This record gives sequence, structure tokens and C-alpha cells, in this order.
Amino acid sequence: DHEGRVIKTSSRFAEMWRIPESIIASGDDEILMKSILNQLSDPEEFVTKVMELYAKPKAESIDLIDFKDGRVFERISKPINMEGKPMGRVWSFLDITDRKLAEDELYENIARLELAMSTANMAWWEMDMTTGLVVFERRKAEMLGYSPEKFKHYTDFTALVHPEDYEKTMNAMRLLLDGSLDKYEVEYRIKTISGEYKWFYDIGSVTKRDAEGRPLIISGLVLNISERKGAEEELQKSHNMLEKLAAQVPGVIYQYRLYTDGRSAFPFSSPGMFDIYEVTPDDVREDASSVFTRIHPDDYDYIVETITESARNQTIYHSEFRVILPKQGLRWRMSDAKPELLEDGSTLWHGIITDITDRKRSEEALSEREQLFKGLFNASPDAIVLIDPHHPTILWPIVDCNEASCRMNGYSREEMIGKSIDLLNITPEKLEDRITYYSELKQNGIIHMETSHRHKDGHIFPIEISTSIVVIGGHEKVLGIERDNTQRQQAEAELREINQRFSELVASTDGIVWEADVETFTFSFVSKNAERILGYDTEDWLQPKFWANHIFEGDRNETVQFCVDQTNMCNNHDFEY
Repeated sequence: DHEGRVIKTSSRFAEMWRIPESIIASGDDEILMKSILNQLSDPEEFVTKVMELYAKPKAESIDLIDFKDGRVFERISKPINMEGKPMGRVWSFLDITDRKLAEDELYENIARLELAMSTANMAWWEMDMTTGLVVFERRKAEMLGYSPEKFKHYTDFTALVHPEDYEKTMNAMRLLLDGSLDKYEVEYRIKTISGEYKWFYDIGSVTKRDAEGRPLIISGLVLNISERKGAEEELQKSHNMLEKLAAQVPGVIYQYRLYTDGRSAFPFSSPGMFDIYEVTPDDVREDASSVFTRIHPDDYDYIVETITESARNQTIYHSEFRVILPKQGLRWRMSDAKPELLEDGSTLWHGIITDITDRKRSEEALSEREQLFKGLFNASPDAIVLIDPHHPTILWPIVDCNEASCRMNGYSREEMIGKSIDLLNITPEKLEDRITYYSELKQNGIIHMETSHRHKDGHIFPIEISTSIVVIGGHEKVLGIERDNTQRQQAEAELREINQRFSELVASTDGIVWEADVETFTFSFVSKNAERILGYDTEDWLQPKFWANHIFEGDRNETVQFCVDQTNMCNNHDFEY
């Protein structure tokens, strides 16, 4: 009633609130309220809301009540009016625990979906068929390197589709629109802001139609499949290569059988057997001993042991070994084969042997280059640091540095390794600044700049630095080559001072200061006094033969010849004309 006394409850109320029948029957509101409040997560807020509503007899309310055991009720309160006057309130409760859990799960699933789409380079899109306008997740534009604001109409996207893919892409959409297909599905190439093409997989369907069934809205997903396409292309290349290998036989496809008595043979081998061992398939069909005479002496025991182990354990066979051939000389071979245990106890391998000489030479060359890099790294007079831009806990830590870097900055190598590059900077960089710098570095390749470092002893000195990205051990690192600019900046300051003094000297000289080519006597510089003394602009003096053509005719030949002779003898000279 209007005084807050409970005058009637339903049986469902007692059941939902888990109130004993004895309390309901007692009619004791205080005991009833205590039973209710003991179940709530926030009983004080519950009471406050009740008092607030009784203070406003005409007010209605809907809110949620959280229980300690995890249940959630929806509470609805409306006034009871009799003859236009409020006489009390009806409180009704709805258990929405399952609905709330479903909503929470839905929100969690939406978050997971967004994370999955982001991880998979996937984005959603919608197109209004009446206007051609599109809305989409910004990632769709960003995958191409563009700002989302670039794309308003669907033609903004289709204009970037590769010419070879344009017609099939548009036809897929036409088939969806005319009802021939129930979904739009196509793979196409699309141009990025850098001019390169990425592969997209696009799928969509009509999600809204008008009363006549005509499409109004098409919704879909687009997935960047460039990596997959790249992998497919590489796989296709490998497949083509294997076909050529089988057809051209640059290696040998073989069956090798090891008998229980120790004999061995190649029951089958392709013609490439001669390229690999310089023996024919017929030579080794019954007896493989001629092959073993080709194996390098230092690798012979290794080959015998690995064959024996593979037969004993029936494990995949793999070996890389050297052979010495009559014509080809020293070569590297790689063998991969799968064993099969036969009924008579012998083992039959099915495999392939290929020439890996070039690969081995490349590995040796790579090793030499790595050694050369290490040598140059340590011997360089410039300071060099290697930085890990992807470290999970330290912002751009130094992973290596040469001796010159230690000397320039005053630290030992042990003091620098593992520390953030901010150890050397005047002020620490923010994470977002690092991310922007790394993005620019990946885009530009090399960044040159001048900045300053703080020496271990505290003094600040200028440096010039060039940074680039290098891949070491399959991981990207930032390579910084630094040089102390102190002496250069001092020299530049001295040069500026000298130039200033020279300019002041030229300006204060009463005569004409000039410079000319020793072969043609064409002036390359003449001071401003030339205009005051002779009346000609300084630009006129820089024209070919201007000086010679303006010498008094009676003095011209003698003057020019005198200058030529004295210049050829590298003599300082003076003359009047």
C-alpha cells in the first residue's frame, strides 16, 4: 500500500525470491524485507530505489537487480490508483538471468569476431543498391594503404580492380543481382596506394529487398588473401618444378633395396641416375656397389650408418653428402626417402636424390657474407648498433653494438646490450613515435637524420645517423650507423666564419675582385664593385669572352696574350691595360 506494507504476493513471487512460506504467512514486512535484502549484491541501492519511488507516488520505474548468486531480475514498479488517487504500488519481477547471460555471450562473441576479423585481415562491407554508396569497416581501405574517406561509391573500389579481373568481378555481382546465384563470391586483384596489387577474396549476399523482391542492400566480407595466393603461386611453381624434374630428370627418382644379407640394389631409377652418380640405371639394378664407390670417403660411414638406422627403425631417410665423380668432380647430393619393410625382411626405400651443390655453395657464400658483415661491423670506424623493434617488454632494445659505438657513447658493450636505445637519446621516445618511425623506415628503406646523443658522462654531442631494416636469422632488426658530428659542425662553423670574412673583405676592397677559367678566361665570379667602376651588371661579366671583348682595342691582344702566358707558367702576375 502507500505506506510500504506488503498486502499481497503471488506464489511465483515467493518461488522466485526463494522466500520460505512461513515468512510469507507471517505477514511481517520487516522479516520479509530482510530475507529479500540478504540475497542482493547491493541491498542499499535496492532500498534507496524503493524509498525514492514511494516519495513519488505517480512515478513508474524499470530497473535491474543483481543477486549474489548471479541471478538478474528485471523490476517493474507502477502506482495503484483508485478514483484518481495513488493508493499503493504493484511490484513485479521478471527473472532475466538467461537473457542477460545470452546478451553477455553475444557481446563477447562480437568482440571475438572483431578480433578474429582483424587477425585474419578481414573486413565487412555493405552497398546500397539504390545509390551505389558503400559503408565498410575501415580495415578494408587500410589494407590497401588508403584512408577510408577515399571510398564513398562502389566504383571507387572497382576502379582499382586489376583489368584482367574486372569483368569476372562485375559479372559475379550481376549474377547475384539477377538471381542466378544466391551469393556473390569472387577472387580478384586490387591496386594498393603503392601501385602494387593485393589479392582479395570477396563474398556477399542480398540482405534486404523491397516489397517486389528487388535487392536494396548487399552485405559481405572481404579477406586479404595475398599471402595465400603467394603461397599458391609458390606451390604451383614447386608443382611445375616437380613435373619438369620428372620429365627432364635433373635428379634421380629411385627405389633402393637393402637385403638382409647386406646386399643392395636400385630396382628402379630414372635416367637422372647418371647425372647424380655417373652410372646408368642398368649398372645398379642388381648391384648398388658402384654407387658407393662414388661417395666421398669422409661421408661413406655416415651414409652406411644412416641407411642402417632408417632400416632398423623404419624412419624417413634424409641425408646430405658429397660424391666424387669422374667427370663432375666434387658435388653435393641430398637424398630423401620413405622406407617400406618387405615380407622377406628387406627394406625398400622410395625416394629422390637431387643435386644441392649450388645450395651448399650459397650457404657457404652466405656464411662468408655473415662473417664479412661481422668483420665490417666490428671493424667499422663508424658507430653501429642493432636494435630489436619488436621486443615484447623493452622499447627498442640494443641487441648488438660495435666498439666504435662504445667509444663514442662512453659505455661498455655490456652496459649497452639489452638497454633501450633511449639510453643514448636526450629524451625518451614514445611508443607511438617508434611505431611511426618504423613505418616510415619500412616505406622509405633508409632514413638519414641529424640529432644528438647524451654521453655516459652527461655531455651532449651532435651525431648524424642512417637507419635501415636488416633481416638477421629471419628476424627484422633496425641497423643504425652513427657518426659524431662535433668536428664537422665545428669545421662548418669555421667555414661560415671564413666565408663571412671573405665577403666582408670583398665588399671593402675598392677594386674589382674576380675569378675566371684558366682556359677560356670566362669569368665565374666578379664583385659588385664592377658595376660601380665600369657600369656593367655583374651578370654581364659572366658571359663568355665578355672581359676580352671590352678591353681597349689597342691593348687587347697584348693583354690577353700576357695573361695566357703567365697563367700557363702558373705565375702570379699584374699588368695595366
